[in-house]
Amino acid sequence: MSEEVRRVLDPLSPPSGGLVRLRTRIARDEVRRVSGRRVRVGLGALVVAVGVGWAALNRGSDPVAASPELDLARMSLGLLPAPTEPLTLPEAARATTAVLRVSLPTDQVVFYVMASFQPSGAAAP
Repeated sequence: MSEEVRRVLDPLSPPSGGLVRLRTRIARDEVRRVSGRRVRVGLGALVVAVGVGWAALNRGSDPVAASPELDLARMSLGLLPAPTEPLTLPEAARATTAVLRVSLPTDQVVFYVMASFQPSGAAAP
């Protein structure tokens, strides 16, 4: 046999200890692979469950809820009149909200700088 053929056939010969030891090692590796896969699936399910639980417990209130006077669905159905100004504030918010229109070179886009505050009940001494 030439040297090249020997190099190709050497890896094909059974390992020391025979085929029984090779089959045992293959079976052991398969068990490790299956158990590793189970651990990864379990950890993934745990992460999903924690994420869903966290989201369910921390729902809270929506801090930027749309005003009922500006309901676009009812406006498109004709149940509410469309606003006449680009920005409309409910009557109750006008006392606590400051609005400044930002001048732009076009009238197709309107930007406002807004600030609002909640008055406290008593003044600090």
